Amino acid sequence: MRIETSYKKVSGGKITGQLGYSHRGTSHWGSAFTQSAGTTKTSTWTSYDSGFRCAPTVGILKVNGQGTFQTPVASC
Repeated sequence: MRIETSYKKVSGGKITGQLGYSHRGTSHWGSAFTQSAGTTKTSTWTSYDSGFRCAPTVGILKVNGQGTFQTPVASC
C-alpha cells in the first residue's frame, strides 16, 4: 500500500514544515522541507500492513510557527 501526502503552495512567503500521515492514532512524518509559493511538495510512504487499506488515514502538514493542518479522512 502506497501512502502519498502532497501540499501545493499557491501564494505567500516561504514555509518550513513536514508532511506526514496519521493512521490508527499514530503520526508518521517525512523529512523537514522549505517551500516557496508556486511549488508542490510530496512525500510518499509504503506500508506492508495488510489491514492498512481500510483503516481511516489522514494526511497532515506541520508548518513551523503556524501549527498542524490535515486533509479529510481517506478510507474504503
